[in-house]
Amino acid sequence: MLNIRFNEKGDLSSLIFDGMEYVAPDRQCPLFTIMMRNLIGGPETATSHDFAAAEVSGNGLIFRKCKRDYPDLEAEVSVRVDGAQSFWKIGFRGVPDDLAVEWISFPDVRLKSEISGKDGRGRFFLTNSEGCLIDDMVSRANFHFGRVEYPRSGVEGFYPGPVAMQFQAYYTPDGGLYFACLDPGHSPKGIDVLGDGNDAILPFFQHFTGGKPGIGYETVLRGFHGDWQDACAIYRDWMESSGCAMPPKLGNNSRAPAWLTESPVILIYPVKGRGFDAGTLEPNQYFPYANMLPHTERLHRRWDSRVMPLLMHWEGTAPWAPPYVWPPFGGEKMLEEYADALHEQDNLIGVYCSGIAWTQRSYINKEYSLEKRFEEEHLAVEMCTGPRGEMWGKCCNHRLAQRLGYDLCPAREFTVKTVEAELGKLARANIDYVQYFDQNQGGAPQFCYSKKHGHPPTPGEWHTDSMRTLLAKSTAVLDACGGRTVLGCENAAAEPYISDLQLNDSRNALGWYTGTPVPAYAFVFHEYVTNFIGNGVGLATLIDLGNAPWFLQFLLAEGFVSGNLLSVVLREGGQFNWSWGWRWDSPGPDQENAEVLIGHLNRWRRGRAKEFLVFGKMVKTPRIETGTLSLSFTYAREPVEIPEILACAWESNGKRALILANFRNVPAKAKLSVSGTLYDSTDAEGQRFAGGTLDVPPLDAVLLLAAISE
Repeated sequence: MLNIRFNEKGDLSSLIFDGMEYVAPDRQCPLFTIMMRNLIGGPETATSHDFAAAEVSGNGLIFRKCKRDYPDLEAEVSVRVDGAQSFWKIGFRGVPDDLAVEWISFPDVRLKSEISGKDGRGRFFLTNSEGCLIDDMVSRANFHFGRVEYPRSGVEGFYPGPVAMQFQAYYTPDGGLYFACLDPGHSPKGIDVLGDGNDAILPFFQHFTGGKPGIGYETVLRGFHGDWQDACAIYRDWMESSGCAMPPKLGNNSRAPAWLTESPVILIYPVKGRGFDAGTLEPNQYFPYANMLPHTERLHRRWDSRVMPLLMHWEGTAPWAPPYVWPPFGGEKMLEEYADALHEQDNLIGVYCSGIAWTQRSYINKEYSLEKRFEEEHLAVEMCTGPRGEMWGKCCNHRLAQRLGYDLCPAREFTVKTVEAELGKLARANIDYVQYFDQNQGGAPQFCYSKKHGHPPTPGEWHTDSMRTLLAKSTAVLDACGGRTVLGCENAAAEPYISDLQLNDSRNALGWYTGTPVPAYAFVFHEYVTNFIGNGVGLATLIDLGNAPWFLQFLLAEGFVSGNLLSVVLREGGQFNWSWGWRWDSPGPDQENAEVLIGHLNRWRRGRAKEFLVFGKMVKTPRIETGTLSLSFTYAREPVEIPEILACAWESNGKRALILANFRNVPAKAKLSVSGTLYDSTDAEGQRFAGGTLDVPPLDAVLLLAAISE
């Protein structure tokens, strides 16, 4: 049962689930904050503490007599408790005519903090970066996370975007709390957690309402027992029963090309520069494009698998100069001949792009400038503007970075037509995969407050709808060109964008910046969409690689058991790099170990494990006992322990499989209590396993198969 109490100010003063109190004592926390914009875009806020009275009314509270400059402002809160669940709504009356509501933070609660990282009792689970457990609020605070505001950085807790699902959870061994928005319209939200001293944390939902004086959907707060996987199962059940527009599951999706289910290994590399994005980028040994062909042929043969070169810095405009990418560097004919040669090898080709921003000037290719065209065609009207009419792009946008420019508004026809034109050129060149929406993390466009574009002057559901329209029209262009080309984005595609973004560039590993990554996205969405491990941008500078020479192998195995396509970043000579952003003249990882591991894991993915890792549904992984390794960092964060054996459980066609991977070149053991038929990579028949200790071969995996009824 869930028991809720409010104090005389209307604060949530007690929240008890199964006898455990979750609210932190002493300091008070307003139940809500309302943020409004005045006629010139200035912010004006009020919290529940600004009201003189909080009166109990039926199943909720009414807040009257605002002590700020809004004497007629009132708030009505309804709370419906049903067993372990509570359902919350809020609406306002008396908002002054000259103010527009931008967002409402609700319901806010100050929770006891047990996530110091020392006692190991509590964990806060975020759906940022496809799933992350926060056990150290100090480290998280160092990366300046907080409320979502204009201009967005692209890595904050924004839904739908780098936060792909609209829920979060806090749990201990004794019980936990699950927070979610029951919003099938997918309106924008800030979803994150802040620290509040040494004894408390502040999870929040920042609801962007599009000017409406209330939230049109319920927020649920419920007690549960379990961990992040149980929270994911709750959300998945709601998603699949709520009427959210999901695509067909991958096994039934006629729009998904056959190669998407054949598990190509993705090879990420630039044709300019030596592993970094800034400065003058000169052509490297992978230009002309055909110079890569001996490497693709060798790896294709070694792994007995298709490979997909995924090109970076290939644009003939300028690298990182959105929205224009065509023609390719070296000309259309050279790229088309390279694509034809790869297809003759039975391989594939993909390209990175840079999303729906606008580049005024490139700082990589300083001859590239659109400033004159911008003025002559009066294109300022097409750009996103902030609350005060300012135009400020933040993501990768600085004179010492890649470019200087603005962001294109997703609701403008100019933006849609520009994207359609660029994608049509790529599709007609027989490109198999276009990660077009890089820097649009999760598929998210930037905020726009323009009063000239025809959309509301504050973000709301229209913001999500405009991006869905842009994506649907983009997909229609690809379909009209034969339907060969698959579209994707940076980060896994957020929930409302999955239908059109079928293959995406995972950023799960970025969870290491502030916590521990977990495959929450795969748990919820794997049956509907495919991700690849991603380029791990910046990751190699975060990890103490000298004490973790196996780290690339760990990333490969972690992505494999999570159901992702395997991918690696290349350096010179077709060799593997640690991640994107690691210079080629710095030491690299062990090549042979990584090649052997990829070969073994991809054979599983294309063979016995295919129905699970390609088409299956992730289920809760049983408890596994194995050894641990210490992972250290290059900044002030305590080392963390990671398991020697990585594992996930999957379900498909009435069967359940537990897949365990050993990413090191020495044998490892795992102890578990579940039973079934155990297969290794050499055993076609399998052996009965009744529980106990099993061996996982070096740089390989095993599969434990059982009927669900067992």
